[in-house]
Amino acid sequence: MQAGSLHCIVGVFVSVLALVSLSLCLSLSLLTLQLSHPVRMRSLALGLFCLLCCNAVRLDGRRPRPIADPCKAMPLDFVFVIDSSRSIRPNDYEKVKAFIVNLLQFLKVGPDATRVGLLQYGSVVQPEFSLNTYTTKDRVEQAVRSMEHLATGTMTGLAIQYTMETAFTEEEGARPADLLIPRIAMVVTDGRPQDTVEEIAAQARQAGIQIFAIGVGRVDMNTLKAIGSEPHSEHVHLVANFSQIETLISVFQSKLCGEMCEVVDHQCQHICVSSPASYRCKCRKGYQLNVDLKTCDSNDALPYSSGTSLPSLLVTLTSYGHYLVTF
Repeated sequence: MQAGSLHCIVGVFVSVLALVSLSLCLSLSLLTLQLSHPVRMRSLALGLFCLLCCNAVRLDGRRPRPIADPCKAMPLDFVFVIDSSRSIRPNDYEKVKAFIVNLLQFLKVGPDATRVGLLQYGSVVQPEFSLNTYTTKDRVEQAVRSMEHLATGTMTGLAIQYTMETAFTEEEGARPADLLIPRIAMVVTDGRPQDTVEEIAAQARQAGIQIFAIGVGRVDMNTLKAIGSEPHSEHVHLVANFSQIETLISVFQSKLCGEMCEVVDHQCQHICVSSPASYRCKCRKGYQLNVDLKTCDSNDALPYSSGTSLPSLLVTLTSYGHYLVTF
């Protein structure tokens, strides 16, 4: 049975149980009026217990339920870059923290799974915890909830520079680049930066960091596009206010959990490797990726004057160990 169907059935059951409990409570209250004093007191006690049970059922339906089946996404090195400037009101700052905690619910956090780091910034950058600080989701959530608002300026460029030069280093817990673990930075901001972001964000992307840019309120869209990775439709998001930031949870769940190789026509000749909101082609051992980044040729292909290799189908190795090239 699918999770959605199960949740629907459970929801209907809880609603019916609440209605039955409420009806029983009302019936007991009416009967109590017709009973003698001792019996009436016992009935009132039973009615009170009934009301408490009914209320518990009703409140339970409001509680956020943990996701039973977190996504089976590839491991990530994930760093949150949070605007903590004075323009963010205290209650909105709490909404950002709640957004981060909710986003973590469908990620498997651990040293061999997704590693999470976080820094917030105002006029200065304040690292809260590194990729190798916590190894469990509970500890990460506790650290997020205990963050304190900086309430200073908006040095977004400085924060991105710190993310690139420090947060994603192996000393801070990032895994070696040759392991091909996606490096994800999520920038959440509500204002126009007081420094430049275009050049440093471009350097961060060229260094292999995939950047999601989330703007809240009157953020300049061109600034968000200068921060976020391409395609912007996948990496740049703008919401009207902090109350709407929760609407992005399902959006990022599909991006971070989705296997892009399964839903796009990737045209990879050998292997397709998914990454959040993107993918890349890879060749089997003994082959190299061609300039089209999709097809592969054997490493034994005979080089020719242009500096590339002849297609492997044109090269035949004879029993004498010589290449025969046919056209």
